[in-house]
Amino acid sequence: FSIDANPLEPAELAVAFQGANNGGVFSSTDSGTTWLLESAPPTRYSAVRFAPDGTLYAISSGPSSVAQEGLYRRENNGSWTPLGPDQGPLFESDLDAMRFSHNNSNLILLGGADFGVAGFEGTIWRSTDAGQSWTKVYELGDFHKITDIEVVEDGTDQNMVASWNSESGDNIGGALRSTDTGASWFDSSNGLPAFFRGPRLCASPTDPQTLFVSAWLSFQSAGLFRTTDGGIGWTSTGWTGNQTVGDVACHPIDDQMLFVTQLSGGDAVLRSTDGGATFAPFSNGLENVVAPRELAI
Repeated sequence: FSIDANPLEPAELAVAFQGANNGGVFSSTDSGTTWLLESAPPTRYSAVRFAPDGTLYAISSGPSSVAQEGLYRRENNGSWTPLGPDQGPLFESDLDAMRFSHNNSNLILLGGADFGVAGFEGTIWRSTDAGQSWTKVYELGDFHKITDIEVVEDGTDQNMVASWNSESGDNIGGALRSTDTGASWFDSSNGLPAFFRGPRLCASPTDPQTLFVSAWLSFQSAGLFRTTDGGIGWTSTGWTGNQTVGDVACHPIDDQMLFVTQLSGGDAVLRSTDGGATFAPFSNGLENVVAPRELAI
């Protein structure tokens, strides 16, 4: 369901996987040649991510009868610590997006939705003490979900952008923005189309104010949009694909290079070398790969 690479040790990878009511986390320290099943509880995992300091985190999606849902942190001895948020004894938090501050190791953002007895609103959670406590800082209507979060990396942590998706069948989505370190959020979808399904974000490596968001534009097409003012407004990069997309990734050095995955056929991965204006197949070796969910560099 998710993959990430350690920013301090590129040969270290982690993946999250899940079945109907079970799952786990695999890690590799040799670029994926061999894999270790981590000792995290055998629940469904929706996301893995390495923090800027190299610490590995994963989000459990239950079942709560096995272990509480929410964020888990891998400790130096290989054990895993549950951090929450845990709203009760049932499965109430369906989360799959996380971001860590590069400037403040105590600041963590999570995104997803409430579930069951907690309702079905899209949610953003914020911790300012490294996961010891959590505040639900945003709720977005029934049957909505936060799909991604990015921090505008200008050194202040003041400005953040999130993407959201309606799961009620109306195929709408959009962007949110925060200007107070994630404490509050408001709609910032100016320039995005009405049909906007499954949006995902990535950030330019050279300009903190430039971010990209990919999304379905119909059930047979996708597009890519850019903001150059930290999420205030969005414009199309000019590319429209003839397949739906699952994820977008920005190259960590080259600000003209981006990648997208395709979900509904054709090449599994496309690459742009002109800032998202055009994309070409980038899938040699992936001929048998179908609908990849996530990219990591």
